[in-house]
Amino acid sequence: MRAWQHEEFEFVRTLQPAPRNRGCVDLMRHVGQGGGFVAVKRMPNSWVKSGPREFLQHYPDSRERPWFDVGIVAYLREKGYGYQCQPMGVYRDAENTYVVNSFASEGDLFGWMHCKLELGHSRESALRPILKQVFDAVQWLHALGVAHRDISLENILLMREGEGSQLHVKLIDFGAATLSRNCNGVCGKPSYIAPESYGSITYDAFAADIFSLGVVVFALSAGCYPWHSTKPGGCQMFRYVATRGLRRYLLARKIGGDGRPSLAEVFSEYLVDLLEGLLVLQPCDRLVLDITHAKSQTVIGCPRRALSALDCAWWEPVPPEDPQTVALVAD
Repeated sequence: MRAWQHEEFEFVRTLQPAPRNRGCVDLMRHVGQGGGFVAVKRMPNSWVKSGPREFLQHYPDSRERPWFDVGIVAYLREKGYGYQCQPMGVYRDAENTYVVNSFASEGDLFGWMHCKLELGHSRESALRPILKQVFDAVQWLHALGVAHRDISLENILLMREGEGSQLHVKLIDFGAATLSRNCNGVCGKPSYIAPESYGSITYDAFAADIFSLGVVVFALSAGCYPWHSTKPGGCQMFRYVATRGLRRYLLARKIGGDGRPSLAEVFSEYLVDLLEGLLVLQPCDRLVLDITHAKSQTVIGCPRRALSALDCAWWEPVPPEDPQTVALVAD
């Protein structure tokens, strides 16, 4: 850590609170390096302590691990990982610890969930290149042996490298990540948590990440979350999906109330196929990102289904003509 030099950083505005880290994320100008914008996560020293060892002593059961986040980011940078905000240093003064990263100027995907694009083909076409990057980012992360465990719209940022340039995806917040593929315990935001996380047995952290990706795809495509929670008994919408299936749920879920079309009428058949493979309740039946690794991996005694999410027809730049919506009707 370096000493925080107040004259090197000019405060612009607060971007968002960081309640799980007892602090916030500020937008600042890095005066010491030409005045470019940076994102600065500011956390009180009383929370982060002097380092990871002391933090673990005080908060052994904490789901938020700020030092682990810093360590994973450093590891990913060393490995040339291309989907992270550029780390620019860790600083400290008498009151706070500051983690400085490059600034993602286009915000997070939560803002895109409420974009004005009409649901259906045009929206899916606009989202496809962004989601392709998101899936590539997670595939690369898994190839490096890291499971994120907190994938969400808020933890996927977008930035441009120049005016009018292509949007680039950046994955953030690795405080809940793990280097062990087999893990236990509930981790993440309620809507995104894979249902097997609530069991007492060990589960596959990679498969849990893929379920979270399914929620991301659904939310961006529908402009709303599929359910509020996957906790047993915690949400009627998820219970409906668990008992009757995703396709019947899409037929029943209206857009904006009675009299409006259902999601089954606006989602393409290829999108539904992708969502079914990502959001299936049994992790051994879930789509994978790396077929080679899946074939060599047995998860809790269950052989993995070697079908890649990246091979689905939905990813084609100009998909073939979709089957009629009537195909969505469940048997």
